Amino acid sequence: MVAWLCNRLLKISRVLQEFTRNEGGPGAFARLRTFFEWQLKKSQQTIADLIHGVDTYKGVGDPARGTSGPFAYDAAPWSSLRRIFRHLPLELSRFTFIDMGCGKGRIVLAASAFPFLSVVGVEFSPPLCRIAEHNLAVCRFLRRRAGSARIIECDAVELAVPSTPCVFFFYNPFNSVLLEIVIRRIVDSHSEFPREIYLICVGMSTVVPQICRIPRIRLLYSSSMRFGMSDNRTVYVFTVTGD
Repeated sequence: MVAWLCNRLLKISRVLQEFTRNEGGPGAFARLRTFFEWQLKKSQQTIADLIHGVDTYKGVGDPARGTSGPFAYDAAPWSSLRRIFRHLPLELSRFTFIDMGCGKGRIVLAASAFPFLSVVGVEFSPPLCRIAEHNLAVCRFLRRRAGSARIIECDAVELAVPSTPCVFFFYNPFNSVLLEIVIRRIVDSHSEFPREIYLICVGMSTVVPQICRIPRIRLLYSSSMRFGMSDNRTVYVFTVTGD
């Protein structure tokens, strides 16, 4: 961890030197602020990974996405669920938590610290599934209270939706077409097994009108939450109705 912090400070020092040489340029302070906010966010998540002994941040090559080199993806912060469930009081022990498009499993790990009936991460990419499974196996210093936690490798539209009460977590994982198909399948599962179903959508403001048009989907509330120094994301909570 010491070596990592030294490298990070060295990078920041180089940026400051560059800024000093070019101070006065248009938008210089805005660019500098953006850089520091990004570095702070990256540092917080990387330090959390180091503490837990996992990898939920680094890029990875993924043939399923047509990439041979590492690609970056934006995973939800470790603290996301703690903030969200302050505003969504549920008897969590009755619910299955499902992270749709779980990536390397950061939110699956975070959810396993809550007393859910079970926690499931759904991911299409085989390389990401293997990393998520490894993270579940080796994660340390995390009090796991969920009944179980696992990763399912499948296309989200083919997921066998659990018949238990469910909380689905979406951190902008799909395009709008696929998202609507997935949500409609969740609604169909409610017709077969009527039960409580909640959908938590983070940072998906552009597709919220589309979600609201899906029959039997009702928006319970929305709230802006801070995910960084100036990184506010709107959290939308929907429920499936019997109407």
